[in-house]
Amino acid sequence: MKQIEPRLEKKVALISGASRGLGKAMVLRFAEEGASVAVNYLKNANPAREIRQAIVAAGGKAICV
Repeated sequence: MKQIEPRLEKKVALISGASRGLGKAMVLRFAEEGASVAVNYLKNANPAREIRQAIVAAGGKAICV
């Protein structure tokens, strides 16, 4: 698999509704591209925390909001 060059280093992304669906896909992609991400959720913190843990385990930077 071809290594992707991080294009978003030194950038921060806040993704609304990032604990599921399209928001989850976007936050994971932003993190993969090198951005620090804020995983935003409204009601259920557990999925957001799991996503944050996965990003941090892969070497990225993430917080839950």
